[in-house]
Amino acid sequence: MFQVYVDQGLCEILLRAVENDGDGLTWAVFENDEDVDHDSQLIDFDLPIGAWSRVNLHAIDFILQQVVANVGTIQAMPITFTNGELVSIDLYGFVVYDPVGEKLFAAARFDDAPRTLAPGSSTVVQAILGDYSASLIPTVDGGEF
Repeated sequence: MFQVYVDQGLCEILLRAVENDGDGLTWAVFENDEDVDHDSQLIDFDLPIGAWSRVNLHAIDFILQQVVANVGTIQAMPITFTNGELVSIDLYGFVVYDPVGEKLFAAARFDDAPRTLAPGSSTVVQAILGDYSASLIPTVDGGEF
């Protein structure tokens, strides 16, 4: 039997995953030189302790929702992570996880890793989730979504 995830429900599935019983999902940067793969787990990533390194999002935060070529994608405003430490820190990427159950939903390694942030300096992460895996990112109006 072949199960089809119809376009109409693709973004709704993602929004329900983000809402996560009302807890939302957390985006956090990581500071260890870890490669991301399908077997990655949250414990594989060293997350800075400071509150500056984590942002919690809920379904209402995802203002752009679309389906292109049967791939649903939701996007919130970009997240700016500003180093709140007293020393420079190297960041290698970010993770998206369930803050209550501590389950990893997604992870990405920066193409230019590591990004060194001096105290008070920032890096921006796009808050995007889609019903795809690995490197597929849809394009919209000729640009990357």
